[in-house]
Amino acid sequence: MWVLNKKSTIKYWLMKPHPVYIIFYDEQKDICYWKSIEEDRYVLIEKFFKNESKTVYIALKPSNILYKNGNNQTFIRQLEKDYHSLLLFRGIPKFMGGGYIKTVPEAPRTLDEYIRIKENARASLYSLIVHHIIKGELEEAIKYAEAVAIFDESHYNHFAWLGYLYREKRENAKAKINFEKAINICKRDSKWKETEVGKKTISTLESKLNELPKK
Repeated sequence: MWVLNKKSTIKYWLMKPHPVYIIFYDEQKDICYWKSIEEDRYVLIEKFFKNESKTVYIALKPSNILYKNGNNQTFIRQLEKDYHSLLLFRGIPKFMGGGYIKTVPEAPRTLDEYIRIKENARASLYSLIVHHIIKGELEEAIKYAEAVAIFDESHYNHFAWLGYLYREKRENAKAKINFEKAINICKRDSKWKETEVGKKTISTLESKLNELPKK
């Protein structure tokens, strides 16, 4: 069975904050069929660019039936799978299943998903760093700051953070190393370092570096 839908409608469904399902009722047979849109997310996106048609056919599986007696475990499992698929699309993978033992999240399916996951992972580590700084737990803050610096060495602020944190602990040798790394990263960006923000950032970091005890 096939259902014809407008591309604009499907795009709208795919941008919703929750999974969307097509429900088709066959009055003659008194049977209700269901179809997950999320399940075919990337298949549908690919179809958008194959031709200039404003519509797309979506296949309905004859086995996907909503039963009146409530025996709908296949549909319930698809609900959970689609929920995790939607989170993965947004770059927020989560463990699957309940209880103590859970299933590892799926790998990103596209480069966009990969980038979103990295950004969200970085933001999560930032949040933990700020949390421990506010609580005055420098050791914990440094642990997460070191992790984010290993995770992504391209951002100057990861090393600037470590510079400030080690300075607070009076570990000046480590503070110096990280301030220098932060400054070097800033200066490698030839365009950004000439902007007002870039100049101010470099000046501030150099000032903090020079304030450290020489021995």
